[in-house]
Amino acid sequence: MSDDKLLRVFNVTTDALGIDPLRDKTVASVQAISRYTVHLVSAEENGAPDLIALNTYGNERYWWVIMCYNGLCLYSEVQAGVALRLPDLSSLVSAIGSNSVRPSKITRIVMI
Repeated sequence: MSDDKLLRVFNVTTDALGIDPLRDKTVASVQAISRYTVHLVSAEENGAPDLIALNTYGNERYWWVIMCYNGLCLYSEVQAGVALRLPDLSSLVSAIGSNSVRPSKITRIVMI
C-alpha cells in the first residue's frame, strides 16, 4: 500500500431489513411517489398497518410504507375511520425495488 492510500474497514450496523438509516434513501423515494389510492381504515384494520398492506399489496412487509407515506409513527395512529393514502404498487416497486429482504450486516472496505 502506498503512503497516500489508507485502507479502512467499516462495519456498518444495519437494522433487520439491512437498512443503514444514515445512507438509505428509501423513505425519501417512498414519500416522493405521487400515485396513490385513498383507503378508509376499517374496524378490523384498527392498529394493523400490516393487515392493510397484506390486503392491498399481498405482502404484510409493506406495513412500514403505509406508515411513512402517511407520516405516522405509531400503530395506534391507524384507527378505524382514518383515511390513509396507499401508494401505487408499481410506483412502490420502482421506488424501493422488488426485494424487501436485505442482509442484516454489511461490511464495507473502502480505499481512501
